[in-house]
Amino acid sequence: MSSLFNFIRRQLKDVLQIQRKQHNSVIWVEYAKDFVHNKIAFEYLFDKLEHKKAQNLQFPLKKELEYMFNEYPQLLSQTNLSAEKVSNQIKEIRRTIAHGYAYYYDFKNDRSSKYLMILLDKLIRCMSLKLIGFSNDDISNFMPFYP
Repeated sequence: MSSLFNFIRRQLKDVLQIQRKQHNSVIWVEYAKDFVHNKIAFEYLFDKLEHKKAQNLQFPLKKELEYMFNEYPQLLSQTNLSAEKVSNQIKEIRRTIAHGYAYYYDFKNDRSSKYLMILLDKLIRCMSLKLIGFSNDDISNFMPFYP
């Protein structure tokens, strides 16, 4: 299990070094497009990890996001935002894109939205690790290696 963990850590580190070298707006347009796919991935993973809550109509996307950010508090440890506020802002970005009020390229200069998209991506990575069998302790130890 630790060799798999180290392999994943090395692969993510290599990918991140490549991504850091590419800081133009085209990358962020693509990242914003991936945001919609990440939202779908989040819902799939949430259904696999918390099936009863996912099936409950009284548990909408905002509450699902908030619940999962509270499961992995290390994601918000370097910010002064609460899980509730982050969840609400991510939900609003999704609504804005889905209803056509904004286009992907509208986010290329919005640092706040970029940060939230990165947080959602990190949350999905945590949820994926949980789904394949890593414990919350393993995941919290892994996150310092993923900036």
